[in-house]
Amino acid sequence: MLRTLQVQNFRCIGSASLEFAANCTVVTGENGAGKTSLLEAIYTLSRGRSFRSARRDQVIQHGSAAATIFAVLGVGHTTRRVGLEVGRSERRVRIDGQDRTSIGEITQILPVQLIDPTVHTLIEGGPDRRRQFIDFGVFHVEPAFMETWSQYRRAVSQRNSALRAMASESELDSWDASVAKLADKLTAMRESGLALLDDHWPALVDRVLPETDVSLSFKKGWKGDVPLAALLREHRSRDRESGLTGDGAHRADLRIDFRSRVARHQVSRGQQKLLATALVIAQVAAVQAQTGQES
Repeated sequence: MLRTLQVQNFRCIGSASLEFAANCTVVTGENGAGKTSLLEAIYTLSRGRSFRSARRDQVIQHGSAAATIFAVLGVGHTTRRVGLEVGRSERRVRIDGQDRTSIGEITQILPVQLIDPTVHTLIEGGPDRRRQFIDFGVFHVEPAFMETWSQYRRAVSQRNSALRAMASESELDSWDASVAKLADKLTAMRESGLALLDDHWPALVDRVLPETDVSLSFKKGWKGDVPLAALLREHRSRDRESGLTGDGAHRADLRIDFRSRVARHQVSRGQQKLLATALVIAQVAAVQAQTGQES
């Protein structure tokens, strides 16, 4: 939980220092006062990137060399100090006075979820957006997730390289086995993480869209009950032509149905926002219930 926050040279914020209430803090102000920039700074501290821009240097105030964000967090019965300096060509991560090479540890101890005007893309957008949603929850409840996810990405990348290099069948058999083994581990984690939502999302959806029939179903990224290794071998000629692995956990999706049909084809933009917001809040509640960590 955020206790204090210091922000310097971030967007329109030259310097700001804030203390947060124990349960809820409401930020108010005139247009252009920096409310969104403040939220963006918190998000950037947690995720290492902005939700408004893919370019890291765009958050740095004009005329400054770097933006800095520092926070004191209450984590269980302990206090943690985290900081992020965003430069134009690099960033610096510090936790409890020590430099870190990855933002991942801050993400773990400062879980931040966002509800903004684009939240409807969870319903309307492509599978990438929904995989991000799934993986945010799994990351915070499954300690082995990040390492498994990284290993899987490397294995798929190496298989793709082997496909493009027209590698031998035996070499591809080896990569198929590696990709399939890691995909099965990722899928099990994702299914367990999504199951944690079941105690939270139905009631929340019913509050914002009462008396509607909403259902969630996980699509693991390959068809049916066919083992992935067998499917990769079956589709190897196709994958050689494209140079890409067409089946696997990188194709996973969360199907969100409304009255037994895909929700994005059935609900209005306003209903999409309500449904997506309910799912995000449900995920936050599930993570908090599982870990005891405030979001």
